[in-house]
Amino acid sequence: MKIKKIRKLKRKKKYNQNVNRKRLRDKLQKLPNIPCDEVKKAWENTRSTRVNLKDMGLAYDANETMQIRNVKREMLEEAVKKVKKAGNEDSSNHKNKEMNIITTKNYVAKKLEAEAKAPRERLLKLPKAQTEFLTYLIKKYGEDYKAMSRDKKNYYQLTWKQIRAKIKMFKGIPEQYNEYF
Repeated sequence: MKIKKIRKLKRKKKYNQNVNRKRLRDKLQKLPNIPCDEVKKAWENTRSTRVNLKDMGLAYDANETMQIRNVKREMLEEAVKKVKKAGNEDSSNHKNKEMNIITTKNYVAKKLEAEAKAPRERLLKLPKAQTEFLTYLIKKYGEDYKAMSRDKKNYYQLTWKQIRAKIKMFKGIPEQYNEYF
């Protein structure tokens, strides 16, 4: 009986005539486009992306820093802790090493965090036709949303809850709401 040898399957490689190799190499070596001013100021061209972000106190890969809860992994860790307690080994040194990550440019992360927490102005505005429809309903019916849903101008057949939500949104935009009232 003869045994067949399994051959490796190779992807067919073609030379692409339309690609300029020098331009492609330069494009790959070019630094990333950084839109954030704080990160751009602290960026060092001689270091890799991962090292730059680590120095700034930022995460290169969110999946590494914020792992999804895994019951199996947690059970294994608990079992290891029980074994170490039985063996009287000190596992606190390992945790302390992980916690002592020193960031030299931690001011970047603090600036980004402060910028994220800063209040922003709302840019949401309702279309003119919708604001006119809602003001018509409010003037005619006041707070009776069920009567609004039965109005003849309710062309889209919105339910009373949908109308209530739209009016609540409309009241939440003071520029438009004050303009009509």
